[in-house]
Amino acid sequence: MQDKNPAQTTLLEALKAVDETYTVNEERPFQLRNRNAYEVEILVPPSELDALPKADRIRPAPMDEVEWLLLGPLSAAFVESLPIALLPYYKRWAVERKFAVVANPDPPAIIS
Repeated sequence: MQDKNPAQTTLLEALKAVDETYTVNEERPFQLRNRNAYEVEILVPPSELDALPKADRIRPAPMDEVEWLLLGPLSAAFVESLPIALLPYYKRWAVERKFAVVANPDPPAIIS
């Protein structure tokens, strides 16, 4: 892989840096797999679809059910001297989500 600005690296390029055999599954364009049949599925909340690199042939699958995870606090960290944003699993929202699902077995896609 060429030296590139990390912000311009596509998801497929990042996986190929680890294992060159990753390719996009043409039948399921949100899925990548390698020669050992290890699969990676790219699932994102609909509000974040535009944040992904456009250069990829990957077509992430929108998943309304994970939108609530974005309600947690955003943290920052450094990995190999590069700043990255982290959205850690926020337990309070997880518990509230579980209570909402138990209270309503057929909840709408997003419960806030």
